[in-house]
Amino acid sequence: MPRAVYDWILHALGKRELEKYETVVLEERPDGTRWVIDRQKYDESPNRCYTVREQHSARR
Repeated sequence: MPRAVYDWILHALGKRELEKYETVVLEERPDGTRWVIDRQKYDESPNRCYTVREQHSARR
């Protein structure tokens, strides 16, 4: 499934809110978790962008 479709489904179900900007993606989940992810990493490596071990993501 294309990433854009997956994002839309999660958004429609209320599982996360995304704000995409030129250089970052901001994501908020219902449990209060917030992610700030490098836009290039989000677009090119979607399975690896949700980790604090990488230098391209932050979680609060």
